[in-house]
Amino acid sequence: MKKKDEIYDELVSVINDLKQKVSKYKTPNDDQTWFHKECFKKIFNDVNDAVFILNKYGFILDVNKKAVELLGYSREELLQKSILDISSSEKSDYFIKQIYELDALPEMTFELFYIKKDGSEIPVEIKISTMDHPRPVLINVSRDISHRNKIEMALRESEEKFKSTLTSMVDLVLILDTNMKFVDYYQPQGTPDFCISKNMIIGNTYKDVFPQRIVDNFDAAIETLL
Repeated sequence: MKKKDEIYDELVSVINDLKQKVSKYKTPNDDQTWFHKECFKKIFNDVNDAVFILNKYGFILDVNKKAVELLGYSREELLQKSILDISSSEKSDYFIKQIYELDALPEMTFELFYIKKDGSEIPVEIKISTMDHPRPVLINVSRDISHRNKIEMALRESEEKFKSTLTSMVDLVLILDTNMKFVDYYQPQGTPDFCISKNMIIGNTYKDVFPQRIVDNFDAAIETLL
């Protein structure tokens, strides 16, 4: 992972490069305008998220390179569409509602599915906001969350399997963190309730909860593990 200083140096390098380009074309009247446009183009096309600039009705006015890569359409094809044309029909009404509610809120973040050119769906997290210069437009920044969703699903499945394994065991299972504090416990179905309530156990160490003879057993067991 790059350090902040390395990222800053790269940004300075990019800006200096742009300044050199500006110097070749600048005139007394358009120096700042040219530089600002070049900076915008560089940032617009180099970000890792898909960016769509929309009018207030949701029609696409411009897209960056990442949006083209994400959806498989050419830039020219996307400029002929509205954002609803590439959104899952199940969420289109919701998307329209979010756009109109932007009049009351500065920005919104929500999730839906885009439809790629090949017909496949891709989950995205969308952050949409308004900009009033030089005319009112909507800035839609969309992030592909396919990988994140897969990780979350795998974690849920793993947790379900873990709980299923624990609940099928015939012995009481106590779970401790690295500070020897209880974070959870599982009791076999059909057995008498544990003598100490869950609220008294969670967050405490075994030394806080159990009598000395049981603490000694815990100490001996932990010593063999370490």
